[in-house]
Amino acid sequence: MIVYYYLHENGELIEKPTGVVDSMGPFDYFDSPFVVRRWLVNPDVNGKNFLKEAAKSGANPLNIKTIKELWKLQ
Repeated sequence: MIVYYYLHENGELIEKPTGVVDSMGPFDYFDSPFVVRRWLVNPDVNGKNFLKEAAKSGANPLNIKTIKELWKLQ
């Protein structure tokens, strides 16, 4: 499973399916003043790094915990 996540200016991590984002192109889709940062994530490959980067970028700790549990990451 590969998905996009973006960090909203309010600190929430929001998941977007690749098909939705790719229909516009990732640069166009996330071209918005409320998008702080975006990631293309494969939980099995870069899930832990994504969550570390998201935390450093100011993501809501509860979002990070929820995603970590969902993906069964230690």
